[in-house]
Amino acid sequence: MPFNTTHIYTETSCYTGNGRNYRGHISRTYTGIPCQLWSSNSPHNHSFKPSAYYNDNLDHNYCRNPSGFGNSPWCYTQNASIPWQYCNIPQCQRPTGALTSIDPYRNTIPIKLISHSNNFGRVVIYHQGEWGTVCKDFINERIASVICRQLGLPTPGKLLSIVNEGTGTIWFRLIVCRGHEKSLKDCLIPSWNSTYCHHSQDAVISCPTVIPKERTDLTTTMITTTDESDPKTAVPFVLISASFIVLVILMLIYVRNARRTDRSRDRSNGQEATTQTRMVAPPSYNTALNELTRDPNALKELHHSPTG
Repeated sequence: MPFNTTHIYTETSCYTGNGRNYRGHISRTYTGIPCQLWSSNSPHNHSFKPSAYYNDNLDHNYCRNPSGFGNSPWCYTQNASIPWQYCNIPQCQRPTGALTSIDPYRNTIPIKLISHSNNFGRVVIYHQGEWGTVCKDFINERIASVICRQLGLPTPGKLLSIVNEGTGTIWFRLIVCRGHEKSLKDCLIPSWNSTYCHHSQDAVISCPTVIPKERTDLTTTMITTTDESDPKTAVPFVLISASFIVLVILMLIYVRNARRTDRSRDRSNGQEATTQTRMVAPPSYNTALNELTRDPNALKELHHSPTG
């Protein structure tokens, strides 16, 4: 949906900062002396020529502050004995209540994202009393990250290829950032009020999604705490208890079977020992007598033995 540019104030009847962006038509100093033409060297010769300071709008003899030379708008005077003086121009009042939610860092370029989400959208900045868009031609991940950081969102930022047309002024096309700056005021903006882009080229960026703190706390609580009275947490305890009981029963069965096996082995060993004893028992009396009768020498030894 198109963004309706809000004109809170314009720098044609007042100025902000050092007045470099003042574009009004006041052409007298604070003492009432008419200003000298910027394109003229009479009565005072100077180097602030419109061709050399084309971004400072040195039109006619209007009060200006080219290159931020002074503390406020000024001009060369038409009085040959007074080279230059400041002009009697009031300072603009900064918008009240509007900057608290869009300007996390003080003394910077106000900026916000226009969309139905708080982490992506068309980039709009506040300059010279009005909101305007930014051309995407030279917007890269470094610049997008600076914008995310200024808005208090995570980084890195990313330039999106979608079209989200705005209205009003396209404030700049070229901006140079290293990527570590806290806000756009720390970047280099060579010129304002770009005429090389159309609103179909308005920059749209995205910042990483922020996980709500409440969701993180809830997850941590669910992992680190358990309540046995809660039916959801009681089920795991029942399963663990039942598993433990089954394990104990299986161990008892195993021990009982092992003892039975040992007893059976002992009985088998006893029977084998008895059998072996019976096999080596001495021969009976009849068997011995038969052997003696078969061997005459054995009978002679028996008659001559001391016990015979």
